[in-house]
Amino acid sequence: MSRGDASGVVGHPSTFEHSYQRRLMREAGVRHLVDSLHAMDEPLLRAVDAEAAAGAGQREGAFSSAELAH
Repeated sequence: MSRGDASGVVGHPSTFEHSYQRRLMREAGVRHLVDSLHAMDEPLLRAVDAEAAAGAGQREGAFSSAELAH
C-alpha cells in the first residue's frame, strides 16, 4: 500500500492519549476507522470490499475478496 492508496484497509488506531495513529492513518488515506473490533461488521466490510474492487480496475493484478474466495 502506498500513501493515498489505502482502499481495502480498516484502521483500528490506538486510544492512547498521545498516539498519532489516527492522524497518520488519515494522512495515509485510510477512509474507514473503527474504535473497536466489534465495529467491523458485515456492512462495513462489504463497503470496503466494494471500494477496493472499484479501484482494482486501476491496479493491474488486484482482486476483491469475493474473487479470491473462489
